Amino acid sequence: MALIEPLTDRELDVLRLMAKGLKYKEIAARLFISLNTVRFHVKAIYGKLNVNNRTKAVERARQLRILQVQRFERLASLKDETLP
Repeated sequence: MALIEPLTDRELDVLRLMAKGLKYKEIAARLFISLNTVRFHVKAIYGKLNVNNRTKAVERARQLRILQVQRFERLASLKDETLP
């Protein structure tokens, strides 16, 4: 099963931090956004993943390999940045 509408980069940032167990307030501070903006992104994430809580969102993202794919893409980009 694939997503009909992909997650935005910011939604992925929020989802990654949710997966690490950060609270909304901590996510807001880490991303320099308001608590209401975090809530807005979480609502969008839940809708796109068709879930209604954090645990299910992280589980669904892992099933869809959204979190893993992003980690590998970031590692690849870091590798590219270190090349001369």
